[in-house]
Amino acid sequence: MIFGRIRGRSTLHDEGECVVLRNPPSRRQLLLAPVAALIVVLLLLLSVFSSKYTDLLWFRDVSRISKSPYTNVFSVQLQTKVALFFGYGLLMSLIVGANVWVAYRIRPPYRPQSLEQENLDRYRSVVEPHARSMFIALLGVLALISGSSGTGSWRTWQLWINRQPFGVQDPVFHKDIGYYAFTYPLYRQVVGFAFGAFFFATLAAIATHYLFGAVRVQTRGEKVIPAARAHISVLLGVLAALKAVFYYLDRYGMVFSRRGSVTGASYTDIHARLPVLLMLVFAAALCALLFIANLRSRGFLLPGVAFALLVASSILLGFVYPLVVQSVQVRPNELRYERPYIQRNIDATRKAYGINEVKTEPFQAAGTAQLPELTAAGGTLDHVRLLDPNKLKATFEQLQAIRQYYGFADTLDIDRYADPDGQVQDYVVGVREADLSKLPADQRGNWLNEHVLYTHGTGFVAVPTDAVTADGKPNFAVKDIPTTGFLKIDEPRVYFGELSPAYSIIGSPTSGEVDGLSDISQGTGYRYTGPAGITLGGIRRLLYAVRFREPNLLISSAIDGNARILYGRSPRDRVQQVAPYLKLDSDPYPAVINGRITWILDGYTTSAGYPYAQLTDLDKVTRDTTTTLRPGEALPSEQINYIRNSVKATVDAFDGSVHLYTWDDKDPVLKTWKKVFPGTVLDKSAMPAGVLEHLRYPEDLFKVQRGLLERYHVTDPTMFFSRQQDWSVPTDPAVHDPDNKLTTTVKQPPYYLVLKQPASATRSFSLTTPFVFKNNLAAFASVSSDKADYGTIRILTVPSTGSVQGPGQVAQAFRSDARFSRDETQLGGGSSSVIYGNLLTLPVGQQLVYVQPIYVKSKEDTAYPTLQRVLVGYGNKVGYGNSFSEALRDAVTQTSTGTGPAPPSPGGTPTPPVSGSSSPAPPNVSSSPGPVPATVAEAVTEALAAEKAAQDALQKSPPDFAAYDVAQRRLRDALGRIAQLTNTPTAGASTGTPSSVPGPSAASSSSAAPSPSG
Repeated sequence: MIFGRIRGRSTLHDEGECVVLRNPPSRRQLLLAPVAALIVVLLLLLSVFSSKYTDLLWFRDVSRISKSPYTNVFSVQLQTKVALFFGYGLLMSLIVGANVWVAYRIRPPYRPQSLEQENLDRYRSVVEPHARSMFIALLGVLALISGSSGTGSWRTWQLWINRQPFGVQDPVFHKDIGYYAFTYPLYRQVVGFAFGAFFFATLAAIATHYLFGAVRVQTRGEKVIPAARAHISVLLGVLAALKAVFYYLDRYGMVFSRRGSVTGASYTDIHARLPVLLMLVFAAALCALLFIANLRSRGFLLPGVAFALLVASSILLGFVYPLVVQSVQVRPNELRYERPYIQRNIDATRKAYGINEVKTEPFQAAGTAQLPELTAAGGTLDHVRLLDPNKLKATFEQLQAIRQYYGFADTLDIDRYADPDGQVQDYVVGVREADLSKLPADQRGNWLNEHVLYTHGTGFVAVPTDAVTADGKPNFAVKDIPTTGFLKIDEPRVYFGELSPAYSIIGSPTSGEVDGLSDISQGTGYRYTGPAGITLGGIRRLLYAVRFREPNLLISSAIDGNARILYGRSPRDRVQQVAPYLKLDSDPYPAVINGRITWILDGYTTSAGYPYAQLTDLDKVTRDTTTTLRPGEALPSEQINYIRNSVKATVDAFDGSVHLYTWDDKDPVLKTWKKVFPGTVLDKSAMPAGVLEHLRYPEDLFKVQRGLLERYHVTDPTMFFSRQQDWSVPTDPAVHDPDNKLTTTVKQPPYYLVLKQPASATRSFSLTTPFVFKNNLAAFASVSSDKADYGTIRILTVPSTGSVQGPGQVAQAFRSDARFSRDETQLGGGSSSVIYGNLLTLPVGQQLVYVQPIYVKSKEDTAYPTLQRVLVGYGNKVGYGNSFSEALRDAVTQTSTGTGPAPPSPGGTPTPPVSGSSSPAPPNVSSSPGPVPATVAEAVTEALAAEKAAQDALQKSPPDFAAYDVAQRRLRDALGRIAQLTNTPTAGASTGTPSSVPGPSAASSSSAAPSPSG
């Protein structure tokens, strides 16, 4: 015998032949676990409280500065979620708990002994002393899980409570669309919850009956006592009744069926599945009645047979029979049977996605006009977009960041402004924001730097999309610190932007904030004067320290009673918080309105409840090359079949005020949400005129619509079913692999352009996209952003009998051009790389022009892309030059004569720009910069010197293309002089330059080369 002596009372435990004396745990040990658990619970509660309370403070702050009741958004959400949490949790715990309690109460006092009974007695002896605690814990876990899942349905409940009619009925059951959008989802959810609750209750009741002897599987005699049989029968009857309700609701769900070739109830659904569902409703109801009638029966034979018949009929009638009808009757003659249902899908889809009023016009894309006729068409070629906002971030940062700690968003934006002459032109615009990643490595990670000193950006930058300097840099119209240019900006500071820090402390007693307009080293740092921010007094410092997991918020001397905190600063985040029911476009854009920098955002209301409308995945249909640059702002992967751009939102970059404006006042989904959150969305009439002037048709909505128009431009069900006229959005020709091949499968993004439609007398700011059929151009779609015809989608359709090159084919032709290929090898080799800009498809009258800018960027870290060449496709010919006007003239000359322009004479003059084009060419440089060589030796010396100067210009970082062009002309003239002195018609004399020299001037060795212009 082994004895152990520990303080307190000892107990003896038999361990075979040994008896070990053990002492119970001490009182301190007994208290340790609950104290630790209490601490964990308190910390969790503190975390939850800090999150919710600081959210409330944020909503109060935004409501105050915006003068809108956004606090109601917080309170309505919180109240609804709390009610659903306790409602779902209590219902689940009551249903399960009541049935477990009933099962325990009707347990038999005695059961005959058996091996099964002896084993259960052993388990019951362990469970019974802790039965109450285990029962409460089980109900608590069920309530927590059920309540937590129930909070996620707050939108469904609010939509149902505040539902508004669509005013349109479905073609099958003739119910208002609002039933499917608002009511049907709630009914499905409630019945699903009830079925789940009674299913768990049935399992728990059977387990309790078995544990306490009311049910015995292996014991001879009666297997189930009458009371337990009655209890289980009732529960099974309730489940069967709920299944009948499921079958009844499934009838309405058929309008979203995917059995046929399109979304919506098909022939098989209407003629086979609908009658079967009615039969199953009655069968399940009968099964439920038989289970209830089994209360006085001694067995489960009758309800068991009924249940087996229900299962068999649901398989045979609900699955096999429709499958046979679909396979044997419908599929061999699908168009014959499905034609009316396809027509329903076409009509519903076009209406649900807002593409039912598309205007279609024929477009010849002739490519035969002469240059005067082409430019006289006017409008579109006046300002051709040569600056690609997706490729010029580094250029903007190198030329306009001004300070090391400023930067621009990954994708710049396109907007339009009227120039001093009153002509509207598109601009590449960007906001100079505080970018903490630009700080030196030894200053990053410093809390004071990142949250107290570097708090905001300064200024707005804009450049016309066709304005470049002689060396290919953007010719900025609004720039620098302080801001200069034609736009008046009264408050240039940007506290709320896409790159803003997660949170910043303002109003601190330090020397102030780092500001591009003042010098903090001299104690003149800027102190925020706007109304935004939440004061950090009392317990708030602790709560924010918990929220941001940052102890410096508690201990830093940079915070006193006057300090305020700014957070939730991204424009998308701010709008999403005050309008949680909206899906926001992935591209907020800045505009200067009434002297202030203002972010403009587009909000969508969506639904998956529009009968017969085709379901589409938001993320998939909007994915293109731009979404890779904005991954955190892409639309969610969610199935929808209804979308409206119902809200326009603005966020002030200085004070963070948020305003929501109704844009589609007929949208029933928005009407419903305005009833949920009254006063938060203003009427359209309240929108300032300055905002109206800068509204754009939203990019993501257009991507959704063009994805549907690939197929739904066809309205005849026969042609729709055959898919012989399906279009597709081309892949992005601006994306190449290292081998210079078009390998991307990502779609080309739509482009904002100022263009003139063939049938229009005026230019409009539009969002555009081409469509292709087997790589040939099939159509060109555009949607206007101008007030006069905002939202009007126009499609120019190319005759199917022709063969007009699509963007991918044009891109391949560009890459195959001998002149560009030679230049690309020279410009992209060594220390530089070639970058391909957006390939634009431009309708001009009944002509079609393709334009692609080419940038060159040194491979050094501080280098940036500059525009160096332009490619133009016209009439199956490739034009190439230093500027758009030069490249267009080259392409048109080839198209009209079949050959390129005549080679220049040794003293040739620069090619004049195309009339109406403001795209600046490189500076005009005399082709004879020095004395004319008198001898062959002098000419050879001049040629060698020019060759060396050209190579030296290319080796600079970045390459000096202006000097390179001057050297090219010197070389050409020297070779021409050699030919003149020797009377030898060398290649150099006839072409103007050796073929080994890169550049558009050098490329004139081809008969199709452009004239050597400056």
